[in-house]
Amino acid sequence: MKNKKLWLILLMLIILTPFGLILPKLFGAGGAWGEWGAQEIQKIIGYAPLGLKRLNELWRAPFSGYGVRGTGELSGYLISALIGSVLVVVIGFLVGRMVARRDKKR
Repeated sequence: MKNKKLWLILLMLIILTPFGLILPKLFGAGGAWGEWGAQEIQKIIGYAPLGLKRLNELWRAPFSGYGVRGTGELSGYLISALIGSVLVVVIGFLVGRMVARRDKKR
């Protein structure tokens, strides 16, 4: 029963993910909160830290702008949330199994 509740909470979080796009647009707050690049940070606070500028070029998002060909922005956002959640669950499961095996050998 405990696991069922966790799965339901995870599903609810995935479903609520698009509010990160919807609410800022609804209230004219710009892009999704916390997803600013170096240029957006510079507009908001007047400058962009040098470390942020360097890191900005290090990583390119697999779904830039959450765009998934053939879907709208909202669908891409949900797909990104689903993929990220699945990766976290799978990695967590694998790490849990490795720890359980290690403890069993002791």
